[in-house]
Amino acid sequence: MNVPAGPHNGPCHTPHVEREVRDGVLHLRVRAGVSAVGLAGRLVTFMQHRVMEAPDESLKVCIDVRDASFDVSANELRVAAFQLRSDAARGRIAMVVASDFQFGLARMFGILCEGSGVAVRPFRSPDAALVWLSAEGADDAEV
Repeated sequence: MNVPAGPHNGPCHTPHVEREVRDGVLHLRVRAGVSAVGLAGRLVTFMQHRVMEAPDESLKVCIDVRDASFDVSANELRVAAFQLRSDAARGRIAMVVASDFQFGLARMFGILCEGSGVAVRPFRSPDAALVWLSAEGADDAEV
């Protein structure tokens, strides 16, 4: 189901990122080369709107990067993590990956985000990612 345009769920304005909200989870599917900083910027904007609309809700995001190609430096990951750390949101971001390289990048990003109020975890399958996102009150250990 596609959600009508709005400040929190409208078009992503990035040609290689599809965005949809289903069952309280923001699903982002990255289709091509998108910078980590650019993706984090879009995510922070969404989070800021979401916090204003529903300050008591934890954010749940599933980012599917299996079809994406990344040329990411450690510095870009640090900048992207800093963008998330500067936001008041809290919640979980599950990153669905296809390769060991993507898994390592997502894990590094998660480590850089520790202490921000937003937990980031890599997963090999969308189903496992959604189980972790929907687990109420669970810690950040793998489900």
